[in-house]
Amino acid sequence: MRSCDFPVWPQDLGKGLNVPQEQVGAPPCQCSRIAAHNRTNCGFPGITPDTCFGRGCCFDSKIRNIPWCFRPLPKQELEECVMDVSVRKNCGYPGISPQECAARKCCFSDTIVNVPWCFFPISVEGNVPAGRGWDCSW
Repeated sequence: MRSCDFPVWPQDLGKGLNVPQEQVGAPPCQCSRIAAHNRTNCGFPGITPDTCFGRGCCFDSKIRNIPWCFRPLPKQELEECVMDVSVRKNCGYPGISPQECAARKCCFSDTIVNVPWCFFPISVEGNVPAGRGWDCSW
């Protein structure tokens, strides 16, 4: 697994999710991998991108009738571990420790109940240009 350690490049702004200028360098992987139907509202009707980002949330106005300002996915150390909980594939058992999960070369996050806490990483090949990645650990 690799760390994803590159920022949003200024020339990439406007190509997908909105990222405020002062947050250039912030990882978009916590926002771009949430399934639209799983977005948790973080704003109010008419919220601006800047106000949304000021709340520590994501903003994407491309899809109607779903929250445009929404909570990001949980922080992870590696890009391969940032994913919508609906796509997690179990890699452990109830009560597995973070250390044992890591020994299996899997991802661990216990922030959401009723989903696998130890889960297989996703492939990010082709999603990130060679030599560039996002650091999702902040």
